[in-house]
Amino acid sequence: MVLEVLKEDKTLAETTSANKITPLNLQNWKKIFIANAELVMEPSKAIKEYKEANAKLVVEVGEYAKKVGQLTLEKDLFPQKRECVEVL
Repeated sequence: MVLEVLKEDKTLAETTSANKITPLNLQNWKKIFIANAELVMEPSKAIKEYKEANAKLVVEVGEYAKKVGQLTLEKDLFPQKRECVEVL
């Protein structure tokens, strides 16, 4: 349907009525399609960006896992509630 609109063989109204969808839905699909067209034209670039983003997330998850481990260890080693003591 999006390709029909992009080819301009049919009008938006003709395409939506023939496929029983709203014009707004088709317009949204068209925007999404155009925004992601780069994936079709340059898949290697998209894959590279995906791998870079994934690598950053792996590092972040590792940092969070370390922090959770540290806090768990502290909680297990010092189960008693720590209270602040004011020094006068």
